[in-house]
Amino acid sequence: MMKWGNFFAFFSSFILHPSTLLLAPEEAAFRQVASDAFEDLVNDNFKFYKKVSDDPEVSKEFFTRLFEWYLDGRKKTPPKK
Repeated sequence: MMKWGNFFAFFSSFILHPSTLLLAPEEAAFRQVASDAFEDLVNDNFKFYKKVSDDPEVSKEFFTRLFEWYLDGRKKTPPKK
């Protein structure tokens, strides 16, 4: 069963590029695999976003670590002249 994201990606490819009506089998297969991988990437990142935004403990830990990485990066970066 085709997911809506895949459907719209597939449909938009014909609108944007009419020459793709005759896709080579390899390109069609690649597009399907790439579309599925992209959808998984978006879904995984959305799950992470929801976890950080919905759980105060996870959010605090995440932003504390981000701030520490930011400070470490500033220490390693030479000052601008």
